[in-house]
Amino acid sequence: MGFFRRTYAELEGAGSAIHYTYEVFAGLGTARDSGKEWHFGDAGSALYFQHCENETDVYKYQSKSFDILIIDEATHFTWFQVEYLKTRNRVSGKNGIPKPFCILTSNPGNIGHSWYMQMFDLETMERWL
Repeated sequence: MGFFRRTYAELEGAGSAIHYTYEVFAGLGTARDSGKEWHFGDAGSALYFQHCENETDVYKYQSKSFDILIIDEATHFTWFQVEYLKTRNRVSGKNGIPKPFCILTSNPGNIGHSWYMQMFDLETMERWL
């Protein structure tokens, strides 16, 4: 599973996603790299906190696959970044997940507001899926 924000700074600190994983995953998994990675059981299940601050950062994930892809505050990303990361959303075959899925969370505004609104416009939604 990949959990993305635009910068690592948005993932760290009090009240952040990484901060809350220590409460949620206590006793369930093992934290590595200051909580940027969580590993669960022997099946190879893992959660990776990632970032894409610059347009070209997406290429860091060229050979990766994420059964579950979460892009938090998706409107902070450009359409190019989101579209590229979605190509990494595929079944790895390790975790028993039959189909990959992607979650895009957001608040209004920022650089991706326009593409986000178009994506979730019910009249045009089919062309994005």
